[in-house]
Amino acid sequence: MTKKFIITAIAFLFFSVFNISADNNSNDTDVSEDETIQIIDVPKPPISGRPRSANWQQINCKYTNGILYIQFAVAEGNCELTVIDSENGEVVIYNFDSSTSAFINTGSHATFELYILTENGNCYYGSK
Repeated sequence: MTKKFIITAIAFLFFSVFNISADNNSNDTDVSEDETIQIIDVPKPPISGRPRSANWQQINCKYTNGILYIQFAVAEGNCELTVIDSENGEVVIYNFDSSTSAFINTGSHATFELYILTENGNCYYGSK
């Protein structure tokens, strides 16, 4: 019984020290958390007065430490991503394939707007 108690106490002590050091290390690093960016469909004008059908596309977009992560639920071919820095007006264009998850190094931006134009002709907008 004493042996189990000692082993349990040592294990508890070890994990307590490990958790405290993990908490201290997390405060030392300057790592920002994922910031989800809502992507919306930019409506096209109706063709010859007919109403446009709704676009049910789901796009998962996150921005972390200068990396933009984009994932389409339904692939729409090759895409052109335009990132506009809101502070200095710098415009940068990237190309990616929507059939796989894209990790795009856009650099550090406090605020920006993004536009995605797909091969299927759809346009999407998001901002941070």
